Amino acid sequence: GRAVRPVVRGRLGVPGYLPTRLSGFLTADRARFAATMAARRAAMSLFASVRSPRGAQALFPANVLGKTYTWDTVQDKYVQSALTGAPADGVRFILYAVDPISGMPSESPLTTIGSVDLTDESTPQADVIGVLVRFGTQTVADYDISGVTTQTSVSLSAVGYLAGVTGGNRVDFDLETTLSALGGAGQLDVNYHVQGSNGVVIDIVVSGSDASLTIDVRVSHGRANSIQLVGTGTATTVDLQIKYNGTVVATVTGDGDNPTFTGANGHALTQVEIAALLGIFVRAFEFVDELNGVFNPGYLIF
Repeated sequence: GRAVRPVVRGRLGVPGYLPTRLSGFLTADRARFAATMAARRAAMSLFASVRSPRGAQALFPANVLGKTYTWDTVQDKYVQSALTGAPADGVRFILYAVDPISGMPSESPLTTIGSVDLTDESTPQADVIGVLVRFGTQTVADYDISGVTTQTSVSLSAVGYLAGVTGGNRVDFDLETTLSALGGAGQLDVNYHVQGSNGVVIDIVVSGSDASLTIDVRVSHGRANSIQLVGTGTATTVDLQIKYNGTVVATVTGDGDNPTFTGANGHALTQVEIAALLGIFVRAFEFVDELNGVFNPGYLIF
């Protein structure tokens, strides 16, 4: 049914309307988060396997520079066209309305909705792709993806912004992921900073391996209020603090599948209080998980 959004005050001292959907953050969602971390390690390892430490090499072959690619309804794939206007140091792909079932451009009729320009902005220190997405004539994404590979690590970062189709609801982001000790389980370090035009800021710092990790997630609004989840976890246990404006309001400890939630004064939290607190972090993780899609051009081109 429809979720209830109560005001959580009193013993927790955390004001405001908060979502109550727990979604098993420390059980099912914890497993999903672990799977996401594993998938990111796999993607980063694959990236490293096909990229040696950078030399003097172009990201795009010379015969595609300045070219525009359009969808061919006979071959069902993008082909080089005679259209002009593509960036001289990159390529342009025309975007079309998508069939919701197939996920491919809808061909009845084929309807142009925008374009994406990919440009080579590389330096001697890093591979860099410029990404510019337009919906009609409105820019809805403008960011750079950087990739740096060494003999023992690989790092990907994305810096820029996304916006709505009318240019509003802008979200600025600075995302960085590093995988160290290639060839084994590896150490994965994630440092994400996301800021919306509505004043909401999400900061996520995660570091660890399959065996253990440390986590620091902060959701804030302007300069006034912030709520933070910080601590450590293993495959079976958690030891976390929930802070409001830097003050501990609850702890989460013990078995990761059945943790103990305790208020700052030692009282046991109710299910509504637990859901309200964790719902904030669930939504933050879900939003950032979707935002990870900005790395996709890097995985395809680097």
